[in-house]
This record gives sequence, structure tokens and C-alpha cells, in this order.
Amino acid sequence: MAASLDRRSSARQLNAARAALTLGDPTRACAHLRALGDLLPAEFGARAGTCRADGLAAVPAPKGGFTVTWTCDGPCAGAALLTPHGRVLSPWTSGGDGGRTLTAQLAAGTYRVVALDARPLSLEVRALGAVLRVAHAGGAATLTASEVWLPPRRAARW
Repeated sequence: MAASLDRRSSARQLNAARAALTLGDPTRACAHLRALGDLLPAEFGARAGTCRADGLAAVPAPKGGFTVTWTCDGPCAGAALLTPHGRVLSPWTSGGDGGRTLTAQLAAGTYRVVALDARPLSLEVRALGAVLRVAHAGGAATLTASEVWLPPRRAARW
């Protein structure tokens, strides 16, 4: 695990705990969370104690999902997001906030962002800490096709 390279890095300990949890290794996830509790007791001390008591409940999950935000001059339809499972999110469907942001639950696969308006717009796509910015001159088009890879999940050991 990356945290073993620098055990004093709180960011690496948190990422290693999440990775171990994703890979189905609750013992290792709790070990990294306990180390994180020692490094940042005010923020993670209580969670580390809970992890000792009941396993995985205290390991914080990654925040967010696959998020698309756009800006344009004046009113515009903006964009639609097609998820790997075929779900369509737009400003008029669930997953949209009625404004200029769409957020989908994170899953492995290809996400497509499609422009819905002939007006120019600026687009920002965020997932797993990465940010992609696109300036679109206008017209209906597929603006991005983003592939998300997640590690496979193993069944927890009993």
C-alpha cells in the first residue's frame, strides 16, 4: 500500500484505508484508519475507535461522484450526462438540481456529456479528484467521453 511508504502522511493513510476497503480487506482498512486517527485525532480519532469496535463502519467513503457543471451567458439548456448504466441526467430529470450541475453515482464505465444548446458554454467535469475543463463553441455535440476505472471488489473475508 502507498501509505507504507510514508506512514506520517494523513492523505496516504486515508487513501490506503479506502483502497483496502474497496479490495475487501477490512483488517488492513482499519489498520490504516487507526494510523490516521493517531495522525489527526480531532478529525479521525473517534472513527478509528469505532473501527476497532465494529469493523468497517468508520472508514469514510470517497466523496462525490461524477459531476458536470456548466456556465453560459444567459439562459441555456446546458448539457446532459449519460451514465455507464444508460441513465440520462439533465436539468429536467432526477439527478439534476434544476440549475447547472449534474451529479451521478460513481461507477466504472464510460460517461458521456452531450451539449443540449446551440449557445457556447464552458463545462467542468469532476470525478475521483480529477478535473476536466472544456470550452464549447456551441451546437449539439458530444463534449466528452470519460472512462472511469474502479478496482474490483472482493467479498469480505469471514
